Amino acid sequence: MKKSLILRMLSIIVASLSIILPLSVPLISCFKSSTTYIIAYNIEVETEKKTVVNVPLPPKLSWQSLIAILNETYSGGIIERDYSKHVLRVSTSDKFNYRANVEVLVRSIYGEEEIFHKLNVSMKTFIRNHFGLKPNAYYSLTSPTYWWNYSIGEVQNSLEEFYSLYNYSSRSDILKDTLINVLMKLRDYVSRKLTYRPVAKGRLGIRDALLGNYGDCSEYSDVFVTFARALGIPSLRCIGFVIKEWDSQVGEYKVIGHAWPIIYVNDLGWIPFEVTVAPEYMKAKPGEISIKYICLLVEHGNVTRRSLDLTRDVLFDPSEKWVPG
Repeated sequence: MKKSLILRMLSIIVASLSIILPLSVPLISCFKSSTTYIIAYNIEVETEKKTVVNVPLPPKLSWQSLIAILNETYSGGIIERDYSKHVLRVSTSDKFNYRANVEVLVRSIYGEEEIFHKLNVSMKTFIRNHFGLKPNAYYSLTSPTYWWNYSIGEVQNSLEEFYSLYNYSSRSDILKDTLINVLMKLRDYVSRKLTYRPVAKGRLGIRDALLGNYGDCSEYSDVFVTFARALGIPSLRCIGFVIKEWDSQVGEYKVIGHAWPIIYVNDLGWIPFEVTVAPEYMKAKPGEISIKYICLLVEHGNVTRRSLDLTRDVLFDPSEKWVPG
């Protein structure tokens, strides 16, 4: 049986809307900027039997939203838009072609004092209240997964190293510290533990990343999310793009694939936290958002190439060879 699946994002170009607006917020100095990007989808699916493929659409998050799907053309199958799951569901038994321009609005709100105030609360208080989540959701977002397995020896040893380095006597001692302090110390630890080096063969996994002490955005974010979950902080990862410089010759932005953690916090929802130490990425505090970041899908850490179910899971390469950053 011949079966090939190809997903290509040909280009990301900026649309006409680009604004910077001052905001008046009591006791908070902040400004808001937003930009609308167009993601050019060029998708080909070829199969010899009936196949269902879930193509990711940019999810609705606190800092981004899908505006419209424009200039859509397709042949060789049928599509269903499932906005609740952020996918285009493709059904085909032949050769399927899809073209469209997807408009995404990305907003950037910098309110450092507000974020600091909400995160400057003891870990004990957050955990006691399950970070504002229902208990089942909280435990799901702090449990070990295939990619974020904190029960293995290498992670447990590194956790002990983390406690010692930042003068915590044990995990229970962390409960006395504030969430903002723990997050900043975790990022500092990841930056000390890993040396930035692009991984050509794809995602190393938490064990090899800790043993080798190197990695790129996949490893930096995997180590951070694993440790955050081990400490009781609800965490997932965004996988998407970082916008680089404008290429005037072809009329589009250069982009790189990227992965970064997101954490769930009461009253704030999901907020991003850049942890990769490399020149391409901003050195941000929790919740700071750059309009150069576009999240294509939110990853839950439990899908591998072997377990990928095209009828259930979003189509992407779990080994992340397309995410070189």
